[in-house]
Amino acid sequence: MLKNRSILLVALVLLVGITVGWLARTMWEKGFVIIGHAKIDPVKFESVYRAAKAIQGSTEVGVPYQKFGELLQNFSTELSIANDKATSEEEKKLLKIYYDALATYKDSDSLWEVKIRIPKRSDGRIEVRSSVKPVTEPITQKYNIPIEHKEIKLSVINETVSVDLLPADSIQRVWLKAGEQLEKANSLFLENSGYGSAARHTAAQEKAEKQGTEKLPQKTLGQKKEAEVARE
Repeated sequence: MLKNRSILLVALVLLVGITVGWLARTMWEKGFVIIGHAKIDPVKFESVYRAAKAIQGSTEVGVPYQKFGELLQNFSTELSIANDKATSEEEKKLLKIYYDALATYKDSDSLWEVKIRIPKRSDGRIEVRSSVKPVTEPITQKYNIPIEHKEIKLSVINETVSVDLLPADSIQRVWLKAGEQLEKANSLFLENSGYGSAARHTAAQEKAEKQGTEKLPQKTLGQKKEAEVARE
């Protein structure tokens, strides 16, 4: 009797194990995230990921200075919130990369502010005068931005001053570095949170539903024709 109970208990444990394993695999394939098995909690970092994608996308297509500032502030806020929730080593590693990207975007913002403060040049280059060199020099060194030293005459005060001229695409060069950092961070997030699988599953569902909706009028039209033939 005891032996039969032991056999039954072992069979039950095996059955439960197989069922749980099958369910976990099925949920993963369907795009559902199993938080306990993820190194990075997608709930903590989804808003950071979306904020990062928003600012990265805006710099790729062109963005006004004011809007860029708003996106930058939002990215910073979402990172600060996630920082309070991060617990695992993988989450802290992800935060570090996102913060690196934030610092890079802040450097581009500082460079952009300098460009706005100085009268616009016809060649698009950024004119750096002595008063703002403490701001620009660390940035030009950090991102290997070339500098051309030049003497220009200021007609207003009738004096010649020494300035640094930075390439017209200096801000874009900094954005390029930030984009590389975000690609690294976003890849780490998607690979270790399961968020990418869930997003792809949701997108596939939406696409299938959309296609089904688009086909519906054609089917309805065919049914109407059949009905008309039947009446004739």
